[in-house]
Amino acid sequence: MVPMVDLAGAELLAELHATLKARGIEFQLAEARGEVREALRRSGFTLECGPVEANRTVDSILQSWKQLASRA
Repeated sequence: MVPMVDLAGAELLAELHATLKARGIEFQLAEARGEVREALRRSGFTLECGPVEANRTVDSILQSWKQLASRA
């Protein structure tokens, strides 16, 4: 968890998202607080990678993934 992200950080996250997506790996952000979410939105990250939701914990992401996996 970081308190803020700059343009270079947002671009790095977008590149990581694209690289992982090309390998069939889903990339999601957790614990993205207000300033980080806003910086990612301003950088265009959400246009390329999808929304960055408030109050998403690692645990909630894993629980969602487990539920989807159990349905498959």
